[in-house]
Amino acid sequence: MLEAKKIEYEGVPAKVFRPEYIIAIAASVGRPKDLARIEQLLEQTKIDKPMLDDILRRYNLKLPIK
Repeated sequence: MLEAKKIEYEGVPAKVFRPEYIIAIAASVGRPKDLARIEQLLEQTKIDKPMLDDILRRYNLKLPIK
């Protein structure tokens, strides 16, 4: 979890996956609900595009084409 984003939730420090990794995980699984999650994250979240591209390239993944 070196790339995890550090947050504080109700006074408790926590680490969460960055959205770029959530997108990559969803792309690797590829179920309809995962593909919907990718679309939702791309529309509603600020994505570090170079980071996402690097993750996808490292793990030989592709985003679904619409």
